[in-house]
Amino acid sequence: MRYVIFLISFFTYAVYANENCKSIKDSDKKNYCLATQTKQKSFCYTIADAELKNVCMAQLKQEKYYCYKILSDEVQKECLKLVK
Repeated sequence: MRYVIFLISFFTYAVYANENCKSIKDSDKKNYCLATQTKQKSFCYTIADAELKNVCMAQLKQEKYYCYKILSDEVQKECLKLVK
């Protein structure tokens, strides 16, 4: 649940420069930011929080499979919006 607000706000303000990502103190949030900005899945694999990792993988691989692994309905819905 703690990432729900982060995810929703991050989806709203999706454009972060790599320098802004590096200034994020929470390592999961930083790696998510770096993954989405650089389009490198390797950053997703370093995310400890399972739900955020699944959002990251879904977004980069564009596969809904990862969204369906998310337990939070709210996060799952946001994830599905990212996958075309």
